[in-house]
Amino acid sequence: MHWRFAEFRLDEDRRELKLRDREMALQPRVLDVLLHLVCHRDRVVPKDELLETVWPDAIVTESSLQRAISLARAALREGGLEEAIRSYPRRGYRFCPEVDDTSGASTVGTPSEPVGSRVVGTPPPDPFSPAPGGQRGAPAGTR
Repeated sequence: MHWRFAEFRLDEDRRELKLRDREMALQPRVLDVLLHLVCHRDRVVPKDELLETVWPDAIVTESSLQRAISLARAALREGGLEEAIRSYPRRGYRFCPEVDDTSGASTVGTPSEPVGSRVVGTPPPDPFSPAPGGQRGAPAGTR
């Protein structure tokens, strides 16, 4: 699978991130973190999920994840995407830019759309922003 966002191209099969056709040097775990965030860009990815996915057989601290996020952000900054990876304190991270799935398949879809049928546009609303009435994060009808 591969995706385009801004002037970047992320190719999962080749395990590379390119900026304007120039390959960016990323450590394997940093690339794994970025891939996981892009694949699950429709939601906030919990820190524990990233740790278990990227370091499945290793005991690592949250600082390893923070370092990987920092290095991914540094690479994305070169293409003007300083704010691409959004932090949710004590929760996790989310990849926020508009993404074009150029491989013909997508991990993001809606029940009325088959997976792979669309280009992802504006990210869904922030689940932590205040809802009407001042409630945060509670689905409608559950307050």
